[in-house]
Amino acid sequence: MKGYYSARFPLSKHKARPHFENQVGFDNEIKDGYTPEDLRMAYSYNPSFSGKGVKIAIISAFDNVGIEQNLETFCEKFSLPKTDISVYYPDGRAENTSREWLIESSLDTQWAHVFAPDSELFVVFSKDSDISSLVSASEYAQKQLSADIICMCLGTRETSLDSGLSGFMKDGGIFLSSSGDAGGVVSFPSTSPFCISVGGSNLSLSPSGKRMSETAWKNGGGGKSDIFDIPFYQGRFFNIYGMTDGKRGTPDVSMTANFSPGAPVYVSQLGGWTNVGGTSLACACFAGVCACIKEKYPEIRTSTDMLSFLYNKAGGDGYEFPQYNFYDITVGKSGNNYAERGYDFATGLGSPVIRQILL
Repeated sequence: MKGYYSARFPLSKHKARPHFENQVGFDNEIKDGYTPEDLRMAYSYNPSFSGKGVKIAIISAFDNVGIEQNLETFCEKFSLPKTDISVYYPDGRAENTSREWLIESSLDTQWAHVFAPDSELFVVFSKDSDISSLVSASEYAQKQLSADIICMCLGTRETSLDSGLSGFMKDGGIFLSSSGDAGGVVSFPSTSPFCISVGGSNLSLSPSGKRMSETAWKNGGGGKSDIFDIPFYQGRFFNIYGMTDGKRGTPDVSMTANFSPGAPVYVSQLGGWTNVGGTSLACACFAGVCACIKEKYPEIRTSTDMLSFLYNKAGGDGYEFPQYNFYDITVGKSGNNYAERGYDFATGLGSPVIRQILL
């Protein structure tokens, strides 16, 4: 066990859930799904930036004793650089594990590594899945580990309890959270103004791997917060204030989340390879993208720094056309949220054109 930390937040029975979808079983062989190379090509990955010198902390619940071996097997299969994972249990190790959190922690480390293969990976496990415990684990990653990127592929519906749980995020570290897998429903902590909310898309590639289309994913979470006011990076952006009635809007960006074909994840304890989708996949991938941005722009220290950077890339005061830095997703809907030209509650600013964003 590495590290011990006294939780600052009171324990609650307010459970968080991981945001992945897994509709197939486990096997020794990989099922059809998008490979790391497929998604790198689809989002114009720039190999000149690999997250070197950047610390990514994955926040998860319970435990995963095979997490490093799972990543090693994933890297061997897809010819990715191998790396070590540092694991921390701030409140001690859980006595039990959980199938869904085993998949989640394996997914997060493997796909963040795809887009930032030279970053330093940490995993911080909370002892249970209460939102207060997971937020406390996030604060541990920020304050004790000095993590640059803190990835929370999880969430719960907003309540009045949540309004005070994200204040520490403004002090440093770039926090990301998946927007949720219930179409058109908002999820905390992605609604925090100090957190990058990552939504989901439905990406289609040709058999040769060529990008064909990208639409809104029907199960992607998004909409306006009930408790957080609109942050400055959205407030200055033309038309978002009116859309949200002066509240925080989610998501900010999106990446692939459709579980058909999904993307492979290796979990030895459950039998090997499976395919996953969901906004957890999108969030883990975008955590790697943020590590590459941080590598090029080390002056970006906080989530609001990164969010200002992203909204500036989209146009600063309003969505620019033609748009070179994001794939503007204009087809499909998530719940009652429709993808439209420019910013919307289905896909945010769209998905990243990584080469352009890193120019």
